[in-house]
Amino acid sequence: MLAALAVNTEKDNQMHNVFGERWMGLKKPAWHDISKGIWTEPVSAPVAVVQCDADYEVVLAEATATFERDGETITVPVTGSRTVLREPVEGDMQWRDLGTVGKNFGLIQNTQICAAIDKAVPDLPVESIGVLGKGETFFVCLRTAPMDILGDEVRNYFLIVDGKAGNQKLSVVHTPIRTECENTLMMGLDAALMSVDVRHTGDIESELEFTVDLMALMERSQVRIKENFELLAKTKITADDVATIAAAAFPLPNVPRKVQLINSIPAD
Repeated sequence: MLAALAVNTEKDNQMHNVFGERWMGLKKPAWHDISKGIWTEPVSAPVAVVQCDADYEVVLAEATATFERDGETITVPVTGSRTVLREPVEGDMQWRDLGTVGKNFGLIQNTQICAAIDKAVPDLPVESIGVLGKGETFFVCLRTAPMDILGDEVRNYFLIVDGKAGNQKLSVVHTPIRTECENTLMMGLDAALMSVDVRHTGDIESELEFTVDLMALMERSQVRIKENFELLAKTKITADDVATIAAAAFPLPNVPRKVQLINSIPAD
């Protein structure tokens, strides 16, 4: 079920860089109050990418250079380069050049990313999903199970972000930051507890599948981590215990021989 939100102004758009209205979140709206809607119930990544209108396609085309000479328009291919193009979409009904890439660059569609996520971690709901710029950046933020450590809730997210321009990459990140815009995306990447980058090669789809499988392993390990946190929270230690732990963690450096000799001389 969805709840509608108001559309932002052009001035706001310069701050968050969301493409049109292409952002959606679970229960909680974003600070910029722009969205295709807010989910009142959890949804899967394949459902989210369609409802967010982020299921557009991108294609690779041969890069060309066009110039005028003697009144004639001349177009020549650029050797070793291709261009990433986004198809026309609602709100921007023309093909868009997202950037120039090398000849070995491998594309992956947003729908393929979401299918891989759903296959690896079908029980993790989408916390937020969005598109930035003109479609060159796509992200999915997944909500992990919260951990209650003696009354304090600890929540992290899995962030999958794909940059479709030549100088960008696909990253899978474990972060405490909920992604709502370009700024929070950068904050989430900077605060990453774990980050794995996937290169845009011809084998990017299988590389992504392997990487998102790591999310499943990490999610299963959360139970063990929770137990360890609870054990630490319940364990009481004495001042002597603190001193012992500190001495083991931060041992004093060896005293140089000359200093030992000076210290051995009795003071007057």
